[in-house]
Amino acid sequence: MGTFATGCLVVNVADRKKSARLPNLLVDSGSEATWIPRKVLDSIGIAPAKSLSFRMANGRLIHRDVGYALVRVGRRETADDVVFAEAGDYALLGARTLEGLNLWVDAANKKLVPGRPWPLELVIVPPCAGEPSGGGREQVAQSIVQTVMTEEAIEFHEASARVAATAPALDRPAPLEGGPFVTLPGGKTAVEREPRVRTPES
Repeated sequence: MGTFATGCLVVNVADRKKSARLPNLLVDSGSEATWIPRKVLDSIGIAPAKSLSFRMANGRLIHRDVGYALVRVGRRETADDVVFAEAGDYALLGARTLEGLNLWVDAANKKLVPGRPWPLELVIVPPCAGEPSGGGREQVAQSIVQTVMTEEAIEFHEASARVAATAPALDRPAPLEGGPFVTLPGGKTAVEREPRVRTPES
């Protein structure tokens, strides 16, 4: 699949006037956390709030400071933990931040695409007086979804088909989470950078 980067704005939660733009943040859904260079976080006044341990792809255990920030990609914004990346660590946009932004990875076209509109397809239509149970309510709900469906939602449905076409089979072992990938750049995918995998028995 290869890797790709995206622009990102990191904002101080306590003082939104302080922010920093990262033009090329590596998108890596294989990493749970988002890693931002320490000098960037220091420059906008984000202080460490805790320290966590992360296991590298080579098995080495490391410790990094973690703080809180707003992460903005395009017009989308979410609050999340951010890891203070040290020299040698990759700057990464991780899976948890992508979930908060409601963005999916379109690996085939190497870009981020909008996720499913959250409340629309989960709407529960209350029954009307005298309405029989069954298909009537489902038809009303579907009508509401179709009426309010935005161009963003349409783009999601098209993109999800492309993502599904390139996704690995679900019966294959999943890659082991490895934190920041301190390896030489070479366009390798997250799976290629992580030689160890989880199996159902482990």
